[in-house]
Amino acid sequence: MKAIELNKQEPRQKYCFIVERLKDKEILGKINFSLSCKEINEWEIGWIFHPNFWKNGYAVEASRRVIEFAIKDLKVHRIIAMCYSNNIKSENVMKKIGMKKEGCFRRVKFLKNSWHDEVIYSFIHEDLNENY
Repeated sequence: MKAIELNKQEPRQKYCFIVERLKDKEILGKINFSLSCKEINEWEIGWIFHPNFWKNGYAVEASRRVIEFAIKDLKVHRIIAMCYSNNIKSENVMKKIGMKKEGCFRRVKFLKNSWHDEVIYSFIHEDLNENY
């Protein structure tokens, strides 16, 4: 119920896009897009796809479409994405969609009984206009 209420919020602060394959409508994954800092109009993008659909470019294509929406409709200033530092596949998506690495937060996520680093990528409005 909370997700339904968030979808009715105006202005919207969170979007969840289900990604499906065009030819057969099979659900491949999803893209989350949410406001992370209202003061600077910064949004965070994230994705999750079933492993059967990795390495097909789906995450890159879907993320680019969400970014186009963000530029044209939401007029965002900045978009960020974060992942565990050992999540090379997700980091590669960030690079392919034109994001730039800002840095690494050391030992900020606790998972499976140990601490992990997290990397952050971003682009700002000017980068978005160059790439989209």
